[in-house]
Amino acid sequence: MNNEPFPPSSWQPKLPVQKIMAYLAIAAISVLFVTLTMAYKIQSQHWHWETFPFPKIFFATTFAIIVSSYTMQATVKAFKRSDTLSFQQLLGATIVLGALFMLGQVAGWYNLHKNGIFFDGKLDGAYLYLLSGLHVLHLLVGWLLLICLLQKNYRIAPQPTEMV
Repeated sequence: MNNEPFPPSSWQPKLPVQKIMAYLAIAAISVLFVTLTMAYKIQSQHWHWETFPFPKIFFATTFAIIVSSYTMQATVKAFKRSDTLSFQQLLGATIVLGALFMLGQVAGWYNLHKNGIFFDGKLDGAYLYLLSGLHVLHLLVGWLLLICLLQKNYRIAPQPTEMV
């Protein structure tokens, strides 16, 4: 008789642990942004709005992040097809778009600061800094992971010149 609650070969998780962790991280990040959005909506009713020019660079960074979503999905498809060259090119494009997004956010913060909107000032400006800063932090973590993935792929994948 085996006293173990689950004999080693009888139980296997339906999802890999990494996938479960990714789903939990996505859920946690989603809850964070929903909570901040709700707090903003509730708090915005109780303060005097100061109008300030919304940095146009934030629109450009939104476009960059939307395009990077497309390139990331295309990267996954290239990986599933075992198309190494397309995988590397699309992953590189996604990394570049992520860098553009983060640089654009910093440029937007500079623009806000130049217009007298500070993180420790009025709540409307502080929320904008907070939301964009959290987006940068979120993207930075993913961006670093993508760089590691690309480096690992270059180390183990045959290069086009080696395949001839």
